[in-house]
Amino acid sequence: MRPDLARGQVPPLFLFCARFLTFGVHRTVNECSPPVLVRIVRMTFRPDTLDAFLEQFDASAPKIRSFPGCLHLELWRDADAPAVCTTYSHWENEAALERYRESDLFRSTWRTVKPLFGGQPVAHSYSVLRPAEAIGTASSDPPADR
Repeated sequence: MRPDLARGQVPPLFLFCARFLTFGVHRTVNECSPPVLVRIVRMTFRPDTLDAFLEQFDASAPKIRSFPGCLHLELWRDADAPAVCTTYSHWENEAALERYRESDLFRSTWRTVKPLFGGQPVAHSYSVLRPAEAIGTASSDPPADR
């Protein structure tokens, strides 16, 4: 038994893999490890171009999601600024993201989307230090008085 797990606790990697299997996504064992790279790109659009962007995203997203190395892709909309959208994606590693950024798929998508911007996009990459599955929950017991 792993010393870092309490008796009966499921290892976080197993939970991550089980989630993929639950939703019918078939991945190899190596692909079930938590994402190494999280990419967040915040894009501001002119209000009159937002619908065109959403159409482009809906057409491109399945291809991006199927691109080798892409593990996850979501599109978010800012709660306070409806013309601001953010893509949130997980990649196997920096090299996988770079292969995508150098691909014809990226170039054609970017060429279509770039004229729709109302401001400069802002992109950040992150590595996962503590995946959600590895973070326990607080005890429901009230804290002891000191």
